Amino acid sequence: MRRRYWQCRCGAAGAYAADDVLGLDGRFSRTVQKHCCRLAADVSFAATSEHLRELLGVRIAPGTARALVEGHGRAMAAFQPRDAATAQAFRQAAGDVEFAVDAGKVNTREAGWRDLKIAAISKRTAAPPRTPAQWQEDRLPAATLVLAFAAVATAQTFRRCWRGTLRHLGVTAFAAVHALGDGASWIWKAVNRALTGCTQTLDVYHASQRLSGCAQSIFGEGTAAATTAFERGRELLLHDGWPGVCAWVAELLPRSDTPEAAAEVERRRPATDRLLRYFAKHVNRLD
Repeated sequence: MRRRYWQCRCGAAGAYAADDVLGLDGRFSRTVQKHCCRLAADVSFAATSEHLRELLGVRIAPGTARALVEGHGRAMAAFQPRDAATAQAFRQAAGDVEFAVDAGKVNTREAGWRDLKIAAISKRTAAPPRTPAQWQEDRLPAATLVLAFAAVATAQTFRRCWRGTLRHLGVTAFAAVHALGDGASWIWKAVNRALTGCTQTLDVYHASQRLSGCAQSIFGEGTAAATTAFERGRELLLHDGWPGVCAWVAELLPRSDTPEAAAEVERRRPATDRLLRYFAKHVNRLD
């Protein structure tokens, strides 16, 4: 876009007088900036440049897209810790506090593939109690408010901001926080250090994935026997937690005096041993 730049001869900073009328913020409109950030969150900067050209008719070089998006990232990183409006909304939202943590991989210019640590702090009202058989029938109520943040950082660096973020949101007693995560050791080490005293729960889907893997290793991938065994294991896990896992393993390794049965038990034992080692680390997170 070509428009006239105005500047006083006194040396004061000048401006493009039409920018306020046109809704321009710097070199790019807010619409272009919004779409550039949304696209770059999913695809490369080169693909972002191509999509903007095809969808909006705007020509932005990949390097320019990178600079624009990273500028917004820096602004968000500075803004989020002092965002008073969100903190006030979080304090007023109904429900209990949940803290979920996970990680993904991103390819960085500086150090190649690194972990992108992600956390989500939510408030959610409690659902009515359900039996283990009903756990999939009635989903949890939707969260009343969710605040998410992320960083390309080590676990030690990432966890340092958790306490301050929670306190900014009005959460001062970590015993009232319910932490949720998969079986990754870095998650629970960080939770124990940063959120001492909180309630911890192993995510049921990751736990079920371990049960399914054990069943398929024993009975064959995709077989009816594996499905039946998995459903039995999940039922015992949901009903009894760690004792339920042990009971399921006892069912998978029946005692018998025949050589054939003993050989079958030994064939199954590596899979059940891996399962027990996994769940033994999360005994107190299965309630």
